[in-house]
Amino acid sequence: MSTQRDTTNLLDQLASENTPVRRLWSPTVRLASWLAVQVGFAAVVLSGGVRPDLAAQLASPIYFAEMLLLSAAVLLLARAAVAAAIPGEERWNLGRLGMAAAAIAALFVFTRSPYTDQAINTFVDTGLPCATSTALLALLPTAWLLVAIYRGFALSPRRAGAIAGACGFVFAFALMRLLCPADEPLHLVAWHWVPVALGSAIAATVGARVLGDRQS
Repeated sequence: MSTQRDTTNLLDQLASENTPVRRLWSPTVRLASWLAVQVGFAAVVLSGGVRPDLAAQLASPIYFAEMLLLSAAVLLLARAAVAAAIPGEERWNLGRLGMAAAAIAALFVFTRSPYTDQAINTFVDTGLPCATSTALLALLPTAWLLVAIYRGFALSPRRAGAIAGACGFVFAFALMRLLCPADEPLHLVAWHWVPVALGSAIAATVGARVLGDRQS
């Protein structure tokens, strides 16, 4: 009888300590809200001016295909990221497809003709602002996804963080392709794609640490 009373008291105590939690939006709604914010963000960024030859570039099948692949990569990675917060609802295959689309887009770099007479100081002076801009443009989309994942319960924090980072930085890369007029392969690799790789790795580390602590 005493055991039953102790169990009842324990259950009453646990019930009194419970606080209501707000139910997470569905992955579709969360994805839609993320996309709406990023479209508005992109519109503000691009309103400041785009590369002067953008119209001619969009008429190029190679550039147009590259942008389509980047857009597909962002959508797939974002969908995988918002689903990563819900156990049993993970869409890792979408994340892999998004990574594959980004990798194929990266290969388009090598369809461009290299500049063989560019001085090293010019290479660095023109490249550092691009790398910095890529990192800054990736902050909002990456942070938004990490917070969305944090509000859930990611069973694979490192993978979830990497997908969120890849999504944010590929989004930033796509914006930079609309802003930066440089198409030289080494410039694109060193100052555009390397920040994407580094940013994804950092986000994976943050995910492993912060999202992992969420489980403890």
